[in-house]
Amino acid sequence: MSEAVSRDDAVKLVVDRLNPDEMLAEFDDKYAVDLSKAFETRLSWVFYCDSRRFIETGNSRFSVIGGPGYAVIDKRDGKVRFTGPLLDTRPITGALYLEYQKYPAPHRLVKYFVHSLWDLFRFMMVRFV
Repeated sequence: MSEAVSRDDAVKLVVDRLNPDEMLAEFDDKYAVDLSKAFETRLSWVFYCDSRRFIETGNSRFSVIGGPGYAVIDKRDGKVRFTGPLLDTRPITGALYLEYQKYPAPHRLVKYFVHSLWDLFRFMMVRFV
């Protein structure tokens, strides 16, 4: 399967959608993507988004409270979905839902779980290690 949206294109889509932001502009800052937390599935890219200063420094006082959290980008059409700021597994479930949709109805559940276990393991390793 050839990718319609590359990783660089996906990052640009997310950054263009989030910026400019009036609140961050007041602090001479903007949204950025943390590529160290990037994750890829067969059908999507998953990126963590926060302020540029927070990503560069790691100082929590620069983190955006209630920010966009994770962005899930569909590789097929470039559609961007944000999960919100919660620190849970919603980014991976959003990415895996795209996988689930591609299978025909009777076999969806079995293939969904079988094909997604490795992606889930990789996400947990990136997210919590």
